[in-house]
Amino acid sequence: MNIASFISLVITGNGIAQADIPKKFSQKKIRMIDESDISTFISSVMTEQKKGNILVITKLESIAELIRAINGNLNSNKISVICNGIADTSALEEEIKARSLHTADGRTFIPETIMNYPSLMHAGSQIIVKRKPYDNETVVFNTDGEVVGILLDESLRYENIAGTVADNMNLLDITEKASLMLGMLKNNSSDTACFSDILLIRADNKYQSVVLPSGKTQSICEAELQLFTGMTWENTFCEIIKRLAEISVPDVLAEDINRIVTNIYIYHNTPLPNYRLIKNTMERIILTEELI
Repeated sequence: MNIASFISLVITGNGIAQADIPKKFSQKKIRMIDESDISTFISSVMTEQKKGNILVITKLESIAELIRAINGNLNSNKISVICNGIADTSALEEEIKARSLHTADGRTFIPETIMNYPSLMHAGSQIIVKRKPYDNETVVFNTDGEVVGILLDESLRYENIAGTVADNMNLLDITEKASLMLGMLKNNSSDTACFSDILLIRADNKYQSVVLPSGKTQSICEAELQLFTGMTWENTFCEIIKRLAEISVPDVLAEDINRIVTNIYIYHNTPLPNYRLIKNTMERIILTEELI
């Protein structure tokens, strides 16, 4: 286990020279804190501990024992210590092992949470989604053998996350929107995921989508209207008509949108497009764009 890769800060006590810092930690950020005032020293250490894993290097055994005692009350970011050249990283090692996940074929990951996306974790570039697996997905287990989530394909990289569809519809061309809509129709239902719960990831020069776990849904008809026009059922009839006059959409898509607008604003007995019709529309858009 490469403990050095987890350490973000080295704290040195009184009398610690550069030569006292092991080479594998010497390139880390280093901060000297005076140990003569124990209360101030521990307060400073705990402030840094909240930010990440730290290493304390000291010549005082009393400080080392205090660090070990503190670790017993920490659930995360346990502190490593080197006292008079003797390293104790056991607390951090145990924490890392407890956090580690693995696949059925033996691949091991030590994931980190992804800010703003509580249902996601990442281990380096690879992304783990915390949800129940579907057919043929790579399942990730914890140390007790419990299912934690699924591992996304390596082409979907953490550093290429663009954000949610709700915030980035303008990034998608019409073919990418059609592909996204097809993915949203997989459960053959009149409801689908909300755009705020669909993540966009740039892969192979195009955007791919990942549906995040959520209990929220939206109508597939409103989803189609919003994705291709930017309008929702909260917009007025005049606003939607004005918008439709400003944009150009394929004829097959215009038929769907006209049905939706007519049903909502003019005559409710006009049948809305069902998932089969919308699926057919999306497939025709993709085929037409591929032939151009």
